Amino acid sequence: MKMGSGGVTGGTHCADYVALVNILSLFYINIAHMCIKGLDSVAVVDDNMVTVTGVSQDVDWFNNAYEYEGKISGVIIADNGVELLILANVEAIEDAETIKVTFADGKQCTASIKKKDNNINLAVLSVRKAVIPRETMDEISIVEMGSSAGRSLVGNPIIAIGQPMGVPGSLCYGFITSAGSVIHLPDSVYKLITTDIYGSQNATGILVNMKGQMIGMIDSVGHNNDAKNLICAIGITELKKVAQNLSNDSEIPYFGIYGADVTVEAHQELGVPYGAYIMEIEMDSPAMEAGIQSGDIIINMDGYEVNTYTELISYLIDKNPEETTDIVLCRQGPEGYIEMELQITLRQKAD
Repeated sequence: MKMGSGGVTGGTHCADYVALVNILSLFYINIAHMCIKGLDSVAVVDDNMVTVTGVSQDVDWFNNAYEYEGKISGVIIADNGVELLILANVEAIEDAETIKVTFADGKQCTASIKKKDNNINLAVLSVRKAVIPRETMDEISIVEMGSSAGRSLVGNPIIAIGQPMGVPGSLCYGFITSAGSVIHLPDSVYKLITTDIYGSQNATGILVNMKGQMIGMIDSVGHNNDAKNLICAIGITELKKVAQNLSNDSEIPYFGIYGADVTVEAHQELGVPYGAYIMEIEMDSPAMEAGIQSGDIIINMDGYEVNTYTELISYLIDKNPEETTDIVLCRQGPEGYIEMELQITLRQKAD
């Protein structure tokens, strides 16, 4: 009996071991396939990437002049016929006196900041095509932008390229660990993509999928205290319109609100109307000056129905500073929500 039991148990353990070996084999085969696809993606994206160097001058305690540099990674997003346009997080070089861009073939050209979004420190840099050698232009390509919409991103393999390790030309492989969090900033909300890639706290660059498409801009704004070295990024879907406006040298309007969507539960259980729920108002902002308050729900802008905060942001980003817009909002009173009409004059946010 004992021997028989032992024999059965041994057979079960053996079967479990074989199953485990098969699972591990499939896992490593998938990893190998991912790496092969990743190599193809890197080859495609490498020509899209540049190193941006900001050079500044200063004097030391003994009045000796010296230069210091800051380096970040940027990605080529457009060619308007006259300039190459490069998207980059310029926080580390915004005070630089001279900006140089180094292309994939090592050629270096002078660049300038065309337009910056002070909310997220993203800027579009321009390099005149007239100063770029022809052989360099032949090697350059424009990045293909993918999508960061939806939550199906979680578990997908990705590549961090640019300076994920804080060193120009570095890259890392990994997986997306979450895509459901958001970053709330004035007049905007961005999807935060987190990964299991251990990199530098000063990482810059982009995340690309296995098709070589850009799905996020590496940024440290979403770092938690317990995960400071894990690479995270702002989703590209939310950044496309911003990048387009910066490329077109369009001024960015300032409203001065933080908001969120009204949930189905809040609507059904509490009777909160659908719209853009205002969580917070910035001091001395156009929203405050117009009388908007925390807890208000904007339901209409210039005749367009607003059902979510995302819709409000989409309408707002197409406005211009100094433009007057008509707002309809709901404010809670003693007997429920009442509608109010306001006029707001937008302006440009100071640096």
